[in-house]
Amino acid sequence: MLCRLIYASRTTAKADAAAIDNIVEVARARNELRDITGVLVFNADFFMQVLEGERAVLNGLLRQIWSDERHSDLQILEMTDISERRFVRWSMGFVRADTLGRSTLLKYSPTSHFDPYRLTADGAYKLLLDYADSAV
Repeated sequence: MLCRLIYASRTTAKADAAAIDNIVEVARARNELRDITGVLVFNADFFMQVLEGERAVLNGLLRQIWSDERHSDLQILEMTDISERRFVRWSMGFVRADTLGRSTLLKYSPTSHFDPYRLTADGAYKLLLDYADSAV
């Protein structure tokens, strides 16, 4: 069964620039092998990520993320069955949250500052779609 998972978490002191580069590099290789697609959005305070793939595979990956010391306060924003992937261009796209302007954030968020905990599931999904356009 094809699913989409969106989660948010807080960064920890272990999520420095080198750690973020490592997360992206390792995730790209592993996700490709597991047929996972998605995008990671990051700033100094938060991660927000969308992952698409087989439900059992996503659940296993979520357990790994949950125990990763570079994350804290992990919160699932959405886990839903889907009929098609929307982030198929990336095994792991990466976006710095500061690359989109204030107006984009205000479309989906109550504030102009990136805080995924303040988003609805629908707002998080739509914001990720907007961010995906600038993913590398």
